[in-house]
Amino acid sequence: MTQEKADLINRLVEVEEQIQDLWEFHPDNPNAVDVVTKFNDLQREAHSLESYLETLWSPEDEEDVI
Repeated sequence: MTQEKADLINRLVEVEEQIQDLWEFHPDNPNAVDVVTKFNDLQREAHSLESYLETLWSPEDEEDVI
């Protein structure tokens, strides 16, 4: 197999993966993810994780950054 063919196959795999990722949110997908709901859920989870991490913090951790 030539390098050109290998590069083209790798690019095709990348494109197919992107198509698959986008299909999850595509309006024609009957099981599409509601982007607004997903975004809000992730924001709530991030806030919850940050809050919990703050409860675990100790003076020895001062050099570390969240």
